[in-house]
Amino acid sequence: MYQYRYGGKKGTAYTLIESPSMVAVRTATNTPAARTALSSAGQKMMTQLTQVGYFPEASVSIMMCNTPAVSDSLFVRDQARALLKKEDNVKFAGRVLQEEQSGAVMLYTENFFVKFFDAVCASDCTTCLLQYGLTIKSQPEFATNAYYVAAAEGTGLKVFEIAEQLLNESIVELCHPELVRERRRKVIHDWQWHLKPQIFNNQAINAHINVETAWTISQGEGITIAVIDDGVDTNHPEFAGKIVAPRDTALNLDDALPKFDSDVHGTACAGIACAKGIAISGVAPLSLLMPIRSNNGLGTMSEADAFYWAANNGADIISCSWGPADGDWENPGDPLHQTFFGLPDSTRLAIEYAAQHGRGGKGCIIVWAAGNGNENIAFDGYASCEYAIVVAACNDQSKRSIYSDYGSNVWCCFPSNDYGSVFLNHPLPRTYGIYTTDRLGGKGMNPSRSIFGDAAGDYIANFGGTSAACPGVAGIIALMLAANKNLSRADVQAIIRESCEKIDPETAMYDTNGHSIYLGYGRVNAAIAVQKAQQWQTSDTNNNTPAVATPAPLPLLRGTAKIAGIKGDQNIEGGLLLGKATARLLGFTLHLQQADGTTISPDRLGLAYNAVIHNEGKGIERIGGEYAGTKSARKRCIGFALRLTGADAHLYDIVYSAQVKGKTTATEARNGEFVGTSSKRGEAIETFTIHLLHKP
Repeated sequence: MYQYRYGGKKGTAYTLIESPSMVAVRTATNTPAARTALSSAGQKMMTQLTQVGYFPEASVSIMMCNTPAVSDSLFVRDQARALLKKEDNVKFAGRVLQEEQSGAVMLYTENFFVKFFDAVCASDCTTCLLQYGLTIKSQPEFATNAYYVAAAEGTGLKVFEIAEQLLNESIVELCHPELVRERRRKVIHDWQWHLKPQIFNNQAINAHINVETAWTISQGEGITIAVIDDGVDTNHPEFAGKIVAPRDTALNLDDALPKFDSDVHGTACAGIACAKGIAISGVAPLSLLMPIRSNNGLGTMSEADAFYWAANNGADIISCSWGPADGDWENPGDPLHQTFFGLPDSTRLAIEYAAQHGRGGKGCIIVWAAGNGNENIAFDGYASCEYAIVVAACNDQSKRSIYSDYGSNVWCCFPSNDYGSVFLNHPLPRTYGIYTTDRLGGKGMNPSRSIFGDAAGDYIANFGGTSAACPGVAGIIALMLAANKNLSRADVQAIIRESCEKIDPETAMYDTNGHSIYLGYGRVNAAIAVQKAQQWQTSDTNNNTPAVATPAPLPLLRGTAKIAGIKGDQNIEGGLLLGKATARLLGFTLHLQQADGTTISPDRLGLAYNAVIHNEGKGIERIGGEYAGTKSARKRCIGFALRLTGADAHLYDIVYSAQVKGKTTATEARNGEFVGTSSKRGEAIETFTIHLLHKP
């Protein structure tokens, strides 16, 4: 096992394990290992391996042994490493590390991010680095005494030991190896119904942001939106005359064009924000576009460099539609739902620099896609960064998109695509998704030119996910700043809050402050936002404060439910819907955890609850971690009550609802109240929800 730490000596430690069945192969030909010319022995070895991952920027293929037994896999893995290292077209064949909890692959390099305390003199910094045999590759300017350094070639897994030793030095504040996770794009699923009312498939769609009225005041003139992503096709006619300071921080080029066939995401995001209106329009059609290609995976220095570049080259807004891998929104048991992905110190400090020093000291406005896993963003160190305005997705019926992540720091929502689900009683969407720009010449997501006319291959009609929502809000902020360039980050945040429409009030569960963990303060109305921005009296807010002053992350509510007719225990994640029509709730187990997955002392915050079983009286109160209910499939739970205990119980509300068989709506209760039925017939609970909320 190997450990690294984000946040310094007292920060969070993360554990990686060595995969017994995978090998990382870096080629000298910039092609996947399976397509690289090898000797006959190498080709024979490749028949025993299957590619399960690829990092194109590093030319690294992740190969899995085709053997079921662990002992056999270990043998084949080590044999493959020894043989492939001898190949002329292979630079490296090494072990693969995985996240201990989720199994996600993590590549390690022989580079480090090191930050010494601000008061340490430069000579002491360099002396310390030399003592460890490290070579300075660059000195990032977004933080004092920060260094990007490299160990000697061949150091390998000793980088973890070196990082730990360095971090223990009294003059070192932060240190971690450069670790690379696969960057996942937050894209799932036409016409521009999101901008104004439309008729689509003979149906009236009225779920838009009211942008046409906003355009009578502002169209984003003079405002620059930076899109950090996998590159932007800057030759697209929708971006002609709009490009400023393009950059590829992955390859250190002043060119943000896509480099690989898979680089299709950023072009679509940029079109939603600021396409100029030739065939389609972005939210801010007169805004400038700063495309920044950072495609080396999560955690690399190119990621941090992207924020520094944006801040230093005139970006007003930074749009980020990417982050760690999401769990499967349809599968509550996916371990990725419960895997905490920390924000590297290098990236965190670069984000802070942009948020504090961008826009001539007013601070860049950083907008982030919430994610598409139907999971709590408290597990995502990127989207839950304190400087990010987090955007969820809503659909063409003014409801939450089923996949959209949720949490206490979701600030607002923006229209995107959706999916239907019988299990979650969620209707099918009426539209394809969001219509936006695509890579030119059939290299993008929509290579066909036969469906939507001659320009079809240059546009995509079904883009979606919170990837689409994020640049949409970035465009609205551009309209606001064009109307009033003096707005601070806190001003922008407050105006958005006051400009949101409370859509889907039945299920969004807005609290007394008007906030929903699913939709934030609601769907942004661009016209109201621009009107308020134009009249806003700017604040003197200290620029060092976070852009989004949200409460501390809520504790996580977890557990399992037994449901008759469904095999196995069903996971309860973050209080979302559990249960299924025609099924009967038998009982449940609940407990609370910190956002990072660690336990909470019940003396500080605990749970007490009971489940009432038909014809068995009032039930017995249980404490967190204990099962309440029946295990007999012939019986049924007809009601329950939940309450919080401990010293911090007064800080939160626990809100829950239950829908019993034969009822069309659910009944809601909170803080120890009974919910369910007291009827002698004792109809079973079919579905229920549980939520933990901050008290106003």
